[in-house]
Amino acid sequence: MLFDDRDTRAGVKFKDADLIGCSVRVVVGERGLINEMVELKARTAKDKNLVPLDKSVEEIQNLLMVL
Repeated sequence: MLFDDRDTRAGVKFKDADLIGCSVRVVVGERGLINEMVELKARTAKDKNLVPLDKSVEEIQNLLMVL
């Protein structure tokens, strides 16, 4: 697990996560938290998914099992 709290743009963080081989990206942002949602994206997927916060652990586990 990697927690990237650097003071830089999100795109830079996403690129770096791809370069080091992170298999799943979980984005917890201010807007998402207001709506009680998190963004999940498998490294091999083209699209990201918005998932309810209370279902996020289950969805992450499902993504990891597929990879």
